Amino acid sequence: MDKTTDINTVKKELEIAAMKQSEKILLTNKNANITQDLYTIIKKSEEEFIKQTGRTMTYGEMREMFG
Repeated sequence: MDKTTDINTVKKELEIAAMKQSEKILLTNKNANITQDLYTIIKKSEEEFIKQTGRTMTYGEMREMFG
């Protein structure tokens, strides 16, 4: 597997995990901290991306994963 495929796999896995967490928050969280909770999900995904790839994600990668 080449480096591009590895990064694409990492991005897809993080995107799926973030979507599941976001859905859970939106369905169960009835308070005003939804924005902060969603920010936390994105921040943790960014940290995991750095851990797995050894670099920060680009703006384009962030937009691709989180819209």
